[in-house]
This record gives sequence, C-alpha cells and structure tokens, in this order.
Amino acid sequence: MTSYRETLLICRELRCKVRAFSLFRLAGAAPERSIARLPRIDPWSRLFVLEGVGYVRGTAAGPPPAPDEAALIPVTMGWGLAQAVRALRSVRAGAPPIESFRELAGVCRELAPPGLAGVAFEGLGLVARLRRAKAVPLFARVLADMDRDLEAHFWHGVGRGLFFILADAIPCGSPSGRAFERALREPPPGLARANALAGLAWAMSLICLPHPEILDLFLRRHSSRIAEAEAGDPIRQGVATAALMWCRSSGENGLLKRFLAYPSEAPERWETWVRQPCERAFDELFPALMRDGRWEDLFRVAR
Repeated sequence: MTSYRETLLICRELRCKVRAFSLFRLAGAAPERSIARLPRIDPWSRLFVLEGVGYVRGTAAGPPPAPDEAALIPVTMGWGLAQAVRALRSVRAGAPPIESFRELAGVCRELAPPGLAGVAFEGLGLVARLRRAKAVPLFARVLADMDRDLEAHFWHGVGRGLFFILADAIPCGSPSGRAFERALREPPPGLARANALAGLAWAMSLICLPHPEILDLFLRRHSSRIAEAEAGDPIRQGVATAALMWCRSSGENGLLKRFLAYPSEAPERWETWVRQPCERAFDELFPALMRDGRWEDLFRVAR
C-alpha cells in the first residue's frame, strides 16, 4: 500500500515531468526570447529551455545552434528530436525505414557538433517509443543490421522515452516502477535491455535532480528487483552519465552536490547506487570526455 509520503513524492515526480515539458514547449514557441532569458533562469530549467530551442531550430535546415559550449549537449538533444520526427514522418509516408534511418544518421554525423552525432541520433528511440511503440522492434532490427552503435543509441532513447509514457504518469502505484518493468520486458536481453535501463535511469536522474528523494524512493522500492534482474550496472551507469551530462552543461554546482549528498534513510543504498558511481565517473570518465569531446558516449551502453 502506498503511504501518504510516497504519494506526495509520486506527485512531485509528475510535476517535474510536466515542468520540464512545459519549459521545452514554451522555449520552442519563442526561441529568441528564451535565449535572451537564459542568464536569468536556474540551471535545471535552462537545460529544458535549451532543448526546446534546439528542437524548434531543428525543424529548419542547418546545424544545431548553441549560445555557448555548455549549451551544446541539450541543444543537440532537441535538434536530434526534430530530425527523428522528420525521419519517422518519412517512414509513415512509405519510405523504407533503412533509407530514412541512414539519412538520419548521415545528417547527424554531418551537422551535429563533433562528438555529438550519437546524442542527436539517440532521440530517434525516444520519439519512436512515444509515437510508434509497436514499430520499435522492427526499427531496432533495421538498426542492428545497419550499425550496432546506432542500435545502442536507439535503445537508450527508448529507455528515456519510457520515463515519459503518458499512461504511466498517473500518480498512483509506482510510475517509475512501471517504466522499469517495461525496460525489462520490451527490449531483448543483452545490449538492448542494458541501454533501455540506462536511458530510463538517465532520464529519471536528470528530471528529478532537484528532488533526490524521488530517486531514493525508486531505489527503495525496486533495488531488490533490480538486483534479481541483473540490471544494476545499467542503472548505475544511467545515473552517473546523467550527472556527467549535468556537470558538462551546468557545472558542478550546488544542485548536483546536494543531490549526491542526499541524506537517504538508507545511506549505504544511496552510496552504492548513486554517490559512488557518480564520483567514479567524475574521476575516470570526465577528464577523458573533456579532452576528446566524445559526449555521445554518455548516451549509450557500449558493446
């Protein structure tokens, strides 16, 4: 039975999702005004504003714009979503998926900033899961024949999309738990499932960064199931890569520090699933990413 406190946290999770979507949508409606507002808004809101700006600019020809280096990842994410929508429209119009996806991959490689082509392509999985759910297995098979790295990015995007399924947003039971069960059930075992789980944890961590108690509730409810399903490594990777993306786009500011230092009622669990993976990623991965710029590696679990 869901307690009163758990119900409040589930409602808070829903508000975070709605707020992120509203920022994304409003930025797309008035991109120039939104860019002018960037210095005056908080870092969490800035991410989704930038993604919305990238999306609306992606509906036109040309590469993704970015006000500064720190904005490149969220802007490219939004730009990639627009390219993915265009690719799926092409498929609906009768083009073979393999042709549409090859064209999408080519556009991402040609126009996305260096090291971010996979960031842009990953949006195909999110858009496909939310708009063409029944076609996801077919699309994945097409991508597996094309390029296993593209398939990995696709399933990571599918995992992100699972966090935003409208039917799972109803604030009862465990919306994140339902998304987790979908991430276990829908992809085939192996690389696909690992990427879907990492993408789900990635989205959950970033959306709920201002409220770590939401992620703590998810772990309290489902950590035993995660262990049984051998899903721990992808979940930890998703949490850590979300923190790295935040650090690149917003800096290691107070919000991230409060997230990592959250005083969970089960400190060992938070240490194992959140703080240690994030700190290890900062020590081992972040310097290499700053050096070689392959930020697209944060948007997949490698083979």
